[in-house]
Amino acid sequence: MRSRRFKYINDFPVFPIVFLFLAGGSGCFSKHPETSEIRFLVEAAPATLNPRQTLDAIGQRIEMLAFRAVTSLDVDLNTLPDLSESWRLEDGGRTVVFRIKPGQVDHRGTPISAERIRQCLENYLFTSPPSPHRSSFTQLKSVTREGDKIFFHLESPDPYLPKNLSVLRYFSTRERPDAPCSDPLPGETVTTNGDYAVAPYPDRFDRKMRFEPTDKAAPPVTIEFIRDETSRLMKLLNGEANFVLNAFSPTKSEWLASDPKNGFRMIERGGINTSYLAFNLRDPTLSNVKVRLAIAHAMNREAIVKYRLRGQGILASGLLNPILPEAIPFREFPFDPVGSETLLDQAGFPRGKDGIRFHIRYKTTTDRLGLELAQVFQDMLGKIGVRLDLDTLEPSVFFASIRKGNFQMYMSRWVGVSDGSIFEKALHSKNKGNLVGYRDSEMDKWIEGVAHETDPKRRQITLSLIQEKMLHDVPYFPLWHWTNAALVKNTLTGMRREDISLSGSFISLKKLRFEKDAATKNQ
Repeated sequence: MRSRRFKYINDFPVFPIVFLFLAGGSGCFSKHPETSEIRFLVEAAPATLNPRQTLDAIGQRIEMLAFRAVTSLDVDLNTLPDLSESWRLEDGGRTVVFRIKPGQVDHRGTPISAERIRQCLENYLFTSPPSPHRSSFTQLKSVTREGDKIFFHLESPDPYLPKNLSVLRYFSTRERPDAPCSDPLPGETVTTNGDYAVAPYPDRFDRKMRFEPTDKAAPPVTIEFIRDETSRLMKLLNGEANFVLNAFSPTKSEWLASDPKNGFRMIERGGINTSYLAFNLRDPTLSNVKVRLAIAHAMNREAIVKYRLRGQGILASGLLNPILPEAIPFREFPFDPVGSETLLDQAGFPRGKDGIRFHIRYKTTTDRLGLELAQVFQDMLGKIGVRLDLDTLEPSVFFASIRKGNFQMYMSRWVGVSDGSIFEKALHSKNKGNLVGYRDSEMDKWIEGVAHETDPKRRQITLSLIQEKMLHDVPYFPLWHWTNAALVKNTLTGMRREDISLSGSFISLKKLRFEKDAATKNQ
């Protein structure tokens, strides 16, 4: 019998949206005066501000503003020279040579020379203990320097080395300028060198952080961490912030942009952050591929994207968005609950007298959108006789639980997935990131081959095999690729759709100007 908890539109459950604070309209707030700084709200604080230790997305996005690296990624995720000016492969790809730009300095005027960069890389990758980023450089034997060139010596070719170098941010401390990229000691002051200066650069994130642009035509930026979505919304309406990026649920983003009284416009661009369902293949029920396929075909993803995500996403058929060079073209994966019933019958799971075939424990966080989607999944799977029992946990407990393999199903999101290196982490039988317990010797062989193939065409052939096999085996079921949504105050100008990074990084901030400043510059 259909649950009465939801209103249905086109056979899709729609949750009531209640904004308690809107009873008197947005005019009920006392507006803060406009300032000449970008006030940017983010939904999560970085786990650390130590560049050697930063693995989370928010932390890395902040570091992209404050620090430079040997290479960088543009908004289209192309790898570009940064502290370097060029690179080339030698010895069949076993040596990668970077030429370093001359005359570079940090924000205290200390030179950033080729030798200092070599020392930085040595400290990241070979000191004890090395940075956690060392796991991305498994083939690296040593780093040497000759003049203005830095040589990376590898056991085997690594096609992803130039891109991976973009996360090794150059930094030094005021107290030890000659020991770049060493772990900062208590009380030491880190010196920045990126498009924005932060002085002093804090050792931890204390809710707010101010960035001064090196481009004097650009306004300063204050980033503020506000975990609660309602509090973020009230700050926007109260004039305490003028920019957010991917910080609201689709319904709130749509409402903010659609009402002219709010004074915001929304700029959207397709993105690479991908939501997926994960199945524990060690579980007796979910180890059956027909069960996994049945669950996948019972998901009306098109309705979810249209009604719940308000169109801020596109259907996925893989972990890589088809806009990326190493992805395969989109593959149709139809919503077919009748076919799901047939698959479950074939798998040996008939309906019982109560109509239930079996129960699945589904882990989710307390995040509102995640909870609502869990209830949607629960409703959809109930129609094919699968009872989804929800296990709701605080985020830290949720992630600790799935890392231990203590789950049957969960939904999560890959952030910043831009190339085929993701498959080594997600699918290789020996990688700790393979939380679902997928094991396949042929897949392992393909993944290992891709990791050492420098020829793009040959690498793409193997990557296509990997992605097709993943669709066949469904250890993960890709749901949708998220659209990046920026909400920009109407007093700000300069940002276009193509200025938003596919990964949702913060580098588009430097495009923003206040209208009065832009007008003065054009006179």
